[in-house]
Amino acid sequence: MAFKLTAEEKKAYTIFLTQMRETHSTLVDAVKDHNDTLEAVNTFMSDVHDRFTEEFDEKSESWQEGDIGCEVAEMMSAWEIEFDTAEEPSTDNLETFEGLISE
Repeated sequence: MAFKLTAEEKKAYTIFLTQMRETHSTLVDAVKDHNDTLEAVNTFMSDVHDRFTEEFDEKSESWQEGDIGCEVAEMMSAWEIEFDTAEEPSTDNLETFEGLISE
């Protein structure tokens, strides 16, 4: 092949490839840790909401429909949300860059 990377370009390519692999691995680990935390948070929030619901349901209908009951119902709805986890980062860029030259 007539066109080849210079020695300096090959060295830069190797450095960049190493950096891309390392940062991708770090990012994958960070996303996993983040998702593990979110799953624990979601479980906690669900447990709290379930307890609130049980306590709310034990109250009289007139209490539930009164001012305090309405405030509690609003507060309870805030605990119903579930946080979405992040997707694992794509390897597309890394794979494309890896495939540019044979090492």
